Amino acid sequence: MKVLIIDDEVDMGEILAHLIRRNGFEVEFLQDTNLAKKAIQLATTDVILCDMNMPQMSGAEFYVQNCRELDSHFIILTGDITASLEEIYTTGIKHVLFKPKDLARIIPLLKELTLERQ
Repeated sequence: MKVLIIDDEVDMGEILAHLIRRNGFEVEFLQDTNLAKKAIQLATTDVILCDMNMPQMSGAEFYVQNCRELDSHFIILTGDITASLEEIYTTGIKHVLFKPKDLARIIPLLKELTLERQ
């Protein structure tokens, strides 16, 4: 299963990539939504983990503009406890994880999504 991580925070992205890779997943980490848009056009990605607060656009905007029609699971990551869940969920995004408290839920969620794809 291939996972794309989109996060402008290098440390967080590298930690997530290491954790996910260590659990047997193929991982690509990008810090920019423009690069991520190109990456999803060039290759199939099973799961996209995207930070909500990105410089170019929000994670929800990225989903609506680039991922809604893809056959990929999409997970929003946010460190902002005031994030508008209503805004996120009205886009059709089903999974939201809060940094750092929900990081332990990433691997179980990826494993669950892997089972759904089989």
